[in-house]
Amino acid sequence: MMTGKARMILIVVCLAVYLSLGLLLVGHKLKGLDLQITVASQKIANEPLDWVFSWFTLLGNIEFTTLVVFFFCWWLWRRGQTRAALALFFLFVFGNVVELAFKQRLEARPPELTFYRGVFGLTLVSVKTRYAFPSGHIWRPTFLALVLGALLRARLARFSWHIPFVLTLFVLVIAFSRIYIGDHWFSDVLGGMALAGMVFAFVDDRGFAVRRLGS
Repeated sequence: MMTGKARMILIVVCLAVYLSLGLLLVGHKLKGLDLQITVASQKIANEPLDWVFSWFTLLGNIEFTTLVVFFFCWWLWRRGQTRAALALFFLFVFGNVVELAFKQRLEARPPELTFYRGVFGLTLVSVKTRYAFPSGHIWRPTFLALVLGALLRARLARFSWHIPFVLTLFVLVIAFSRIYIGDHWFSDVLGGMALAGMVFAFVDDRGFAVRRLGS
């Protein structure tokens, strides 16, 4: 379980990163770095990779991530952890509200259409926003990866290092896909990860350990 000190450190670090990015974006200080990273990521561009990373970016869609959250909440509720289930759901909603609020107010424009390499856009829910910071397509899967890692750590008798490695790789691939297909800048992606860390710090992971498997 995450200790109170660890939660506070996570909140402070993620909040500092998030606010620093916001201030730098307002001052247009990251435009050059964002552009360099996008150009570098697209040096390997080809049609097969366009398809691969377009599919990966779907994993951050609001529809898919909401279904995953509902599954986690249902799973917790079935095990008598109603409070943890409700807290998880409302934190997910809160994170999406924060994301949309910043996208309406903080002037951080998305990449130009000349960088866009997405091959399809499968989405049922579309909310038009003025700006791009932070990336919702990365904050949501990052948050869910953290929740899944906490669930597994709380319930498995043995928690192998392979689990955080796979979850981290999953998040990084989605993060790279957002930059590669030209939907977001690096700063948007980093902001999404910081938002996920802040929201996750409030998750009551004590409710995850109902019973240890294998014990």
